[in-house]
Amino acid sequence: MILDLVLMFGVAVLIKIINTFSKLSELRGNRTLAVIFLGIDSFLFLLVFKNLMSNASGIPIIVMLSIGFMVGYILGGKLEEKIALGFITATIKVAKGDSKELFKRLNGAGFIFTRTQRIYTHLGNTRKVYHGILYRKELPRLKKCLEGLDHITYTETVKDIFGKKILRIK
Repeated sequence: MILDLVLMFGVAVLIKIINTFSKLSELRGNRTLAVIFLGIDSFLFLLVFKNLMSNASGIPIIVMLSIGFMVGYILGGKLEEKIALGFITATIKVAKGDSKELFKRLNGAGFIFTRTQRIYTHLGNTRKVYHGILYRKELPRLKKCLEGLDHITYTETVKDIFGKKILRIK
């Protein structure tokens, strides 16, 4: 009974981790990998479902499955953050007075960003806007470059990259 509960918990954790990577693969445009993950996820889920239907002690197993799904969701997210696959596009809106300092910091860190001439806010203040594509693993370094500057930054996941090869910082 205890071994069965531990096994169900472990499989539930694994199902959610695989599910996380399946969704990420799909978002990044890698449908082949997403289908493979989906197949593994479905197979494991059906094994769990079969075990649940044939087991007389359903409530403890349902509780362990629920806890396993929650833990798997958290672990899948943490693991995905650690691996940080793919690209993001970053848009940085910075006060015109901080623009030269930001430009020096970005170049010093090896980032390649394009910069607008100047834009105006709704209050008439001038801002510069920087756009760049970078590896998700490099996001903490970008955040470090932005410390102490008057800026608004947002990022978006990039589904597909084509054309010239994107260079790594190192």
